[in-house]
Amino acid sequence: MVPAEWHYPLHVSLETLYSGAKLRYRVTRYLLSGQTQESYVDIEVKPGWRKGTKIRFAGLGNERQPPLPPQDVIFIVDELSHPKFRREGSNLFTTIDISLLEALSESSHVIPGLDGKDITVDIDFAGEIIRPGDVSRVIGKGMPIRRNSQVVGAGDLTIKWNVIFPDRLTSKQRNFIRLARDEDLDDRTS
Repeated sequence: MVPAEWHYPLHVSLETLYSGAKLRYRVTRYLLSGQTQESYVDIEVKPGWRKGTKIRFAGLGNERQPPLPPQDVIFIVDELSHPKFRREGSNLFTTIDISLLEALSESSHVIPGLDGKDITVDIDFAGEIIRPGDVSRVIGKGMPIRRNSQVVGAGDLTIKWNVIFPDRLTSKQRNFIRLARDEDLDDRTS
């Protein structure tokens, strides 16, 4: 017996799940005559859809013996992995490499967003330094949040900082570090 539903994976990039898009898919179904029939379906991917989201097209699948109606075709969203971002719910996570100099001083880092717009992250923790593995959160720069078919907000972007240490130091850099160390020692003794 032919099941009532026919499931298709809908492989979607994280960028598409962030911004939304219209996708067209070809469906080939089997007729009772032994022939096949092709049709096309347009799927409007909504911003914020998640892995497992189902889109149903009633009666578009294989024919079944009367009085049974043709199968429904159900597309199930499968989120493709992304080289830079990992998604958990509505939040995004990424790891960013920064130099030791950036970790020790004020700087800005630009991250290309999933929508093509740059996200600027200022590295300034009121005199604090960034240690390897430290994390920062950028509120509202994660995935869109959907409720009742509407986008009602966005999750957060969490950045894990990977501090890259230099292989070597120049004599000028070593002298600078000595000066900073000596100043730190002076501060401790006074």
